[in-house]
Amino acid sequence: MYVKPTAPLRIGQVLDGSFRLFGATWKKVWFFALGGAVIGSIGDIYQLVAPDIQLVWLFLALAILGGLLSTVFYSAIYLRQEAIASGVPIGGEMGVAARRLPRLILMTLATTLVVGAAAIPMGIVFGIANALDWPMWAKILGPLVLFSLPLIMLASLMFGSVALLVENRGPVESLKLSHSLVRGHWWRTALMASVGIIIIVVCYAVVAAVAGGLAAVVLAGLVTGQEAALLTLVSTVIAVVLVSVVATPYFIALMLAMYHDLKLRKEGGDLAQRLDSLA
Repeated sequence: MYVKPTAPLRIGQVLDGSFRLFGATWKKVWFFALGGAVIGSIGDIYQLVAPDIQLVWLFLALAILGGLLSTVFYSAIYLRQEAIASGVPIGGEMGVAARRLPRLILMTLATTLVVGAAAIPMGIVFGIANALDWPMWAKILGPLVLFSLPLIMLASLMFGSVALLVENRGPVESLKLSHSLVRGHWWRTALMASVGIIIIVVCYAVVAAVAGGLAAVVLAGLVTGQEAALLTLVSTVIAVVLVSVVATPYFIALMLAMYHDLKLRKEGGDLAQRLDSLA
């Protein structure tokens, strides 16, 4: 049972809330995750189905189309999980997600530009370090320190998609809200997001390794050469798609849980400031 919080929570409580939200919504969103994973892999599927007919332009077109359609499916997960958490009727999320896709694309492009601009100093320092033949420790440490700039910007803007989808905001407004929510809570946000990412990466790695290993063992002696490699790759892709059915809804549940916690913290801070101004 998941209940949307009414007061800021501790890190452990937010993570626990993400699991509760995932458990309360998974049966009603897993097919969105499956559809998004399958369609998002359409470029890989093309390479598997037609390994001897590799048209670069067709692969790129399928990859772009798959990326756009999978975004609609994943956006529908945000909308349905939010509806369930808020206790409102569900239904029609795919249509809403499709209508908000253009704004989501614009916001993603804006985010890419901002994060890319933040990475420019790192690139400049890296180029200077190599041109001037800096010591190895300086070549590593300088860009590494500056790598924190794009990471900070990425974390600050990571809730833009949540604001755009669940609150129907514009691209710029969503990014501004995300930055405002994360400001002052960057380390807290990065820590919780890292926990979720680590869980998902480990799940993907373990399942892919097990699937590939089992396929190699089962097929040993039955098929050899290119056929064995192809069948191993197919089993790995299928396993990764199946993991996505669980991993994607969980990560989206985590994003929603973090987003609502940050909003409560911001609203509490704004209220405190107003009270102080009246004192």
